[in-house]
Amino acid sequence: MTIKDYDRLIREPWLKKLINEIRTLPAGDKRADALKAQLPWRCPHYTAFGDNHRRQANLLPEAFTFQTTFDVDDASVVEKAITAARELDTKPGRWRGKLLHMEYSARKKLHIDFRLPLGMTVEEAQQAYGEAIGVPYDKSCITPERFIYVTSIDDEIYRSKEWYQPLNDDDREMYVAAFPRTWTYGRWAHACLSSANGRSYKNTERGNHAHAAYDLHRKAVAHLRPQS
Repeated sequence: MTIKDYDRLIREPWLKKLINEIRTLPAGDKRADALKAQLPWRCPHYTAFGDNHRRQANLLPEAFTFQTTFDVDDASVVEKAITAARELDTKPGRWRGKLLHMEYSARKKLHIDFRLPLGMTVEEAQQAYGEAIGVPYDKSCITPERFIYVTSIDDEIYRSKEWYQPLNDDDREMYVAAFPRTWTYGRWAHACLSSANGRSYKNTERGNHAHAAYDLHRKAVAHLRPQS
């Protein structure tokens, strides 16, 4: 799915209606969970998986996005986090220019997408970003196969033109070089991620370097690829 496809999707009336239905239900209501399961979704860390199977054993290093999604799950701090994220993006330092996307979640909380700073794992980046904006990071949101439910255009707060765009060759080389030399190319994308229990993906044989796409019809996945 291209960005153009994604933009059509988030403008679909049925999606907006579904989001509104979810928000009318109280927290913890199982009906809301059932409705959320009908939402399309996107993966922040990888744009494709081997054999169309979203799991850690099927990671494709070349599909790593060099970005992550910070989940703000406390409604009382959402507006504070939005303001802090905007300010952080303009201040000198490691976070300047790293903000890629912000949107309200299905439960009217918040997703913040940002580019990983050089040399940082997803977990390190999420922890540091949370400290910078004053919101604890969610340890369940750092796994390679993590997905995010898509919401409507009305919920989009900010989008950078760099969101889900591949790095140019020079920037990619810098990111690869920023990781320890023992992490060889082809494995570095796995190594820069860690699971919630701290297990490293260094020195794995996961991924077969084949290009793959999600089963969009079956899962309605918001699988983002740059347009050719």
